[in-house]
Amino acid sequence: LAADFFRHSGCGEAQRRGGQAVLSCLRAAPIARLWRAASAATAPPPGGGFLDQRTFASVVDGVEVPARPFELVASGALARVALLGGTNTDEGSGFVLPAVKRPLSAAAYTDYISKLTLRLEVPRANLSDVLAVYPPRPAADNAKLAAALATDFLFRCGTRHLARAMSSRGNRAY
Repeated sequence: LAADFFRHSGCGEAQRRGGQAVLSCLRAAPIARLWRAASAATAPPPGGGFLDQRTFASVVDGVEVPARPFELVASGALARVALLGGTNTDEGSGFVLPAVKRPLSAAAYTDYISKLTLRLEVPRANLSDVLAVYPPRPAADNAKLAAALATDFLFRCGTRHLARAMSSRGNRAY
């Protein structure tokens, strides 16, 4: 992912030299080029969709980010400040709706959710539980239902989990 980003930003050679060279190159690059590089580096392959897309996550470097955020919270190595967390109501829509063929039939929805949960490492045994909470509607477009599930799973649940974890460590969370 990083190599693709540097290549698309025009800083591939600087990245190979490392250190100050890559910092200088990135600082000199126009912001529009950096946005295009980020989009290109994370784009799904031709013909792919959301399920094929690369995602950004915390980069554990051992210095600035010494461990994954949830590991830091679990170990108590966190700042003693209040946490304000939140998500948008339809946050998953921007990821799901452009990636599915509409109308999304019940069968296509079930297939999509099966692939999504597999990609997100949800145990296969739990797929029926997911479909029980988010059951497809037989004669309807299920795209918004898929987006709602993505909103809850990708954004809302993680935000609530973090808030609970912070609270369990004595921090205020809202």
